[in-house]
Amino acid sequence: MLASGKSLAITEEEFKLLEEKLKPHIEKEKEMLEAVTKLMEEVEDDRIKKILIMIYEDELMHHPFMTNFLDLVIKRETITEQDIWGMLFRDLPTHGHVADPYVGKDYGP
Repeated sequence: MLASGKSLAITEEEFKLLEEKLKPHIEKEKEMLEAVTKLMEEVEDDRIKKILIMIYEDELMHHPFMTNFLDLVIKRETITEQDIWGMLFRDLPTHGHVADPYVGKDYGP
């Protein structure tokens, strides 16, 4: 969707819900990195070690992606209440304020 120029904007509430869902996953990624690192030091079988290295390398790429995902992609597409008010009033001549009834009137002789 982003590549086609369409917005994936979400509300603050949706962002918070997504963040709640991703935080435990990010924590599991971190635990996995630690566990695989420990296993690689303990295992002596080269075949098992090779598999652990592959898992470790995959986690090394995946973990930073997950930790940055919210900020790099989703947070940028979140619509806040302030954004909505800005969209409503930004282009109005009075910018959301009550119009002054005396502005633009000629009260001279």
